[in-house]
Order: sequence, then structure tokens, then C-alpha cells
Amino acid sequence: MHIKWTLSRLARAVPGLGGGGGNSAEIQPWSGRRLVRAAAGLLACACVAAAQQAAPTVSAVALSSSPPRQSTYQRGETIRVAVTFTAAVTVTGSPQLALTIGSATRQARYASGSGSATLAFAYTVQNGDRDTDGLAIGASALALNGGTIRTQGGTSASLGLGTHALANQAGHKVNG
Repeated sequence: MHIKWTLSRLARAVPGLGGGGGNSAEIQPWSGRRLVRAAAGLLACACVAAAQQAAPTVSAVALSSSPPRQSTYQRGETIRVAVTFTAAVTVTGSPQLALTIGSATRQARYASGSGSATLAFAYTVQNGDRDTDGLAIGASALALNGGTIRTQGGTSASLGLGTHALANQAGHKVNG
């Protein structure tokens, strides 16, 4: 009596499983040790693959809002920033994104996007916020602030913005 498996990947992935190639592998009842070795090998491969899952990295940063008056945000208006990762991420807590407005650092709060690859951050311009050459976002601007940014599998995202940091954005001045 033979048990036929039509899982060609199983037959190719586990040497010594049996069968004559093609799209099937045969496991004879007396080859129980081979079956145990095969199952252990597949489990080990799955564990290694999960452990080696690469951390999502930032692939883009963009100002997703536009100032309504002559490239300048006024007091009470909201600056929105989209941070895109290389994979979908889940957010807990209150991550923040540091905005450089003039000589001051202001924290944009996490607003939405958990479960997707793009997270939205928002900051409302306060009285006294001023930037005549445009706001900037530094390479280390993203902070967890007690929260997490992870894949569904639990791999923590890399927080550095790297080359996606934004130098002064002339079209996004601030006059709070």
C-alpha cells in the first residue's frame, strides 16, 4: 500500500522522501522515519524563514497636506506627513515624527494607517511656530514614544528615514 502526495514541492524540497520524481512522491508505510525527517525538515525551514523575516524599512516620506495660502501654514492648520514602509505594519501606542519648524522641534502624532504600509502623522500649527524657508524632517525623526511599529509577524520596523529625510521644503512654510 502506498500513500501518494501530489505536492511536488514537498517531493523536491525533502531529499530521500521517496517517489520517482514528477508531480508526486510516494511514502511507503514502512518508511515512517523518512516521514518524520521530512516533517522535521519542513518545520525547521518554516522556523528559519520566520526568524529571518527582514525588518520593514522606510521607503518614502512625503508631506501629504498643502498649505492653503501662498505655501504657508497658519495657526490652527494641520500639517500631514505620510511615512511609507516596505511592508505593511501594525502600530500600537503613540509613535511620533519630529518636524523641524524654524529652530524648534515639534512632534507630529501618529494619526492612522495601522495594517497598511503607509502611516499618517499630523501636527496642528501653534501660535509662535515660524519657518520662513520651509519645514524639514530629519533622518532620525521617527520615534516610538512608548508604542510599536511592527509587521503582523512581530518583526520591529527600522525607524531611520535615511535618504528619505526631507530638507527644508520651500512650499511648506509656517507662520503660526
